[in-house]
Amino acid sequence: MRAPALGRVGMLSVGVAALVAATLTAQSNVASGDPMVRDLRWRNVGNANLIGRISAIDALESDFAHVVVGSASGGVWKSINAGTTWTTVFDNYGTASIGDVRINQKNPQIIWVGTGEECGRNSAAWGDGVYKSIDGGTTFKNVGLKESYNIGKIVLHPANENVVYVAAIGNIWAPIGERGLYKTIDGGTTWTKLAGGLPDDPGTGAIDMAMDPSNPEILYVTFWQRVRYPWALKSGGPNSGLFKSINERPAAWRSGPHRHRRLAQQPEGTDGACRARLPAAGQPARPEQSRRPWRWRWRRRRRARRG
Repeated sequence: MRAPALGRVGMLSVGVAALVAATLTAQSNVASGDPMVRDLRWRNVGNANLIGRISAIDALESDFAHVVVGSASGGVWKSINAGTTWTTVFDNYGTASIGDVRINQKNPQIIWVGTGEECGRNSAAWGDGVYKSIDGGTTFKNVGLKESYNIGKIVLHPANENVVYVAAIGNIWAPIGERGLYKTIDGGTTWTKLAGGLPDDPGTGAIDMAMDPSNPEILYVTFWQRVRYPWALKSGGPNSGLFKSINERPAAWRSGPHRHRRLAQQPEGTDGACRARLPAAGQPARPEQSRRPWRWRWRRRRRARRG
């Protein structure tokens, strides 16, 4: 009985794979009627492993061909020719699960890697903190937050390479380890957990973050309250929300207390991560961003009613 069952599963897998391949081929061959894009075709520039997923990407603003990519289960990859070829740069370190990658725009030799994919799936692996390279990815050093498990975002100060912020979502399975918003002012030698109105319970972590493109002393950060079980994800709660720093003096970010104001709270009856739609770090400032630099969306929970 076991052999025929395995045979049927194998045939089903082959059929599904063929259907997906045919669908992708059909989509790639559909020509648009718009003359501006009808001759454009998508081209896969890697990686070729279809069972993985890309979790983070960053590129030089001055040279789009210089790219660093983080994979959910395949480490960190680097390309200097716009994806024509790739070099793996993170094979010899403590984890292959990557949450975020950042290149220092003024000094591309400095690359930051936050390990542990932030995805809330039960297939997501965990990491062992933050890594830093000062030689363009040839070597990396673990610079702390080893108990953060999963990291959602890294933001670099545009003028001071030693100032870095890390949004750590933390362990999804249990209220243990490090989670929240962290800052270093010495290039990763020491880290400070920021408070001043931010959630500090063991089940809520920081998952997304952006710096005001016109004022690096203003941060927007989203927190997500959640815990995963093998059979379910308990997502959302009163501690989830969108926060903004409201420091009156810029120097407060470097030495004084940090204060934050809640801009939004997760409504009842919603689930999913509190992930704000924020402008990317380093994105040029525009007047409309200064007036409304963020948007967010909640996903309503739909439950089937049983009579």
